[in-house]
This record gives sequence, C-alpha cells and structure tokens, in this order.
Amino acid sequence: MAAAPRHILSAELSTLRQRQGDLSLDKAGNAGVWARYTNDTSRLSDNKNVGFKNTLNGLEIGGDKQIDLNQGKLLVGVFTSYSNSDVKFNDGGNGEIRSYGGGAYLTYLDTSGFYIDSVLKGNHLSNETRTQMSSGNTGTGSYSQNAITASLESGFSIPVYQDYALEPYAKVQYSKIGSADYTLSNGMKTHIDNSDSVQGELGTLFSTKFSSGEMVLKPYAKLAIAREFIKSNKVDINDIGFNNDFSGNVGKYGLGLDAAITNYASVYAEVDYQNGNKVETPVRVDAGFRIRF
Repeated sequence: MAAAPRHILSAELSTLRQRQGDLSLDKAGNAGVWARYTNDTSRLSDNKNVGFKNTLNGLEIGGDKQIDLNQGKLLVGVFTSYSNSDVKFNDGGNGEIRSYGGGAYLTYLDTSGFYIDSVLKGNHLSNETRTQMSSGNTGTGSYSQNAITASLESGFSIPVYQDYALEPYAKVQYSKIGSADYTLSNGMKTHIDNSDSVQGELGTLFSTKFSSGEMVLKPYAKLAIAREFIKSNKVDINDIGFNNDFSGNVGKYGLGLDAAITNYASVYAEVDYQNGNKVETPVRVDAGFRIRF
C-alpha cells in the first residue's frame, strides 16, 4: 500500500490537456467551469519487494476566472477532486484508497500558441488494507496520509502544414507524502516514512483541426516519455526495513479529441497506453467538458 499513493497523485493530476482539454478553442466568456472523469488501471512492480494492480476511478471539478492581457490571457482557478482506488497485491492481499483533494491553478495562454500551467494541490488519503500472510491468516488495518503536489508545465504550437501542427510540451511534478504508522489486526506493525516523488515528462502532440458547421473538431495523437527520479521510499514492517524503488522511464502513447460544440461549450477525451520497466497502464481514459460564460 505504501507505494500506491505516488501513482495515485500522478494519475490524478496528469497534463493540462487531459485535465481541461484544449483551452485555445475557447472563444467566448470570461469565466468557466469544467469537470473531468478519469479511469486508470495500472500494474506496478519494483521488481524486488512490491507488486500490485491499481484501478482508479476519479472525478475532478473546477472553475476559473479569465484575465485578458495584451498578448494572451491568464486563467486563475480552483478545483476539487475525489478518486477511489482498488489495490490488489501480487501476493494475494488487497486494499482501498480514497483520495480527497483540492487545489488552485494559474494558466497563461499566449496568442502565439505558447502556454505555461502551474498547479498546487493538497490530498488526504484514507487507506484500508487486508494482508494475506504466509500462514494463510489475514490481517486488516486502516490509516491515513496527507500529501501536497506542485507541477509546472509549458508548451507551444508549431504549424506544420495548413491545419496540422506539432505541440511539444514539458512538465515537472513534485509530491510530498506524509508518514504513517499502523498495526494490523494480527499484530503486524508498519511504519511508512515520509516519501517524495519527482517526475519529469517530455512529449508532443500531432494535431489537426477542422470545422463542421459551428463545431470545431481537433483530433490528435500523443507521444511522450516520463521519468520518476526518486529511488528511495522506505517502509518498516515489524522493524524490518524495505525500500520501494519505482524510479525509471515510462513511454506514453495516446489518442485524443477536443470538440468545441459552440463558442461557450466544449467536450474532450483522451485514451492512453503507458509502459515502462516498472509500470504498465493498458488503458487510461480521461473525458470531460468545459462551459464558458
């Protein structure tokens, strides 16, 4: 269970495009609301001590105010989130993590196609675990953790031919997850140290755009590579120390669609496959809508 929160925080935040769609399609209104649903099923293993499957379903709701500038616009917003993760360990145990979050973001969109997005988010993680012992007995327990995450993302659009464009981006994300102590019903004691996560991501979208009446459609393909840099997250079980190392690279491949239905309403969706030496996500889905007024 100690390794799951890092993945959950990363899955919840994701990129600006996954969170709010293509904001360049917004043509009217100076304020807005949005909502996004996320489903992420991933298999993770540090190839040594820990292996598990994490199935996350989450909802995020936010709103922002637009400030017009000479060469672009600034969005100042807040959001809240909830996700539920079903965790199944390779050794037969299982658990559940309920994540409650909220935060704020500041996004600058330049008329040239350049953007920069910053997010600060806090989470409360409520954990329940059921551990299968080698003797066949089951130990149950619960505990909670608090976490804070900050991310910074930037990108721009490069016209290629007519309505085709490349949209490279870079993102860095840092998470700090609090410590926890708990004792299972069978007497097994666990101490989870404070843990950190530092992730970097480089990627690009290849997009096109076409109109159908009042509607504007923008399909795209995504190719990216991400890396977790932190190699040490310590856990003590009955005073025996373990280190969960989930550092390494992950390739990300996706297809998405942004659709401006009117000048005031948009919908968006993205489907991804992710694969690395310690994590595989066969299917990840993000879908949402934005309304401007």
